[in-house]
Amino acid sequence: MVAVLHIDFSRATRVAMTIESHQRRLFSE
Repeated sequence: MVAVLHIDFSRATRVAMTIESHQRRLFSE
């Protein structure tokens, strides 16, 4: 159970970082 939550958390963090990087790229342009 904890392992599944850990995987979901890491996946959500990675997605959040990707979205943030894309937003910064759009704002920079």
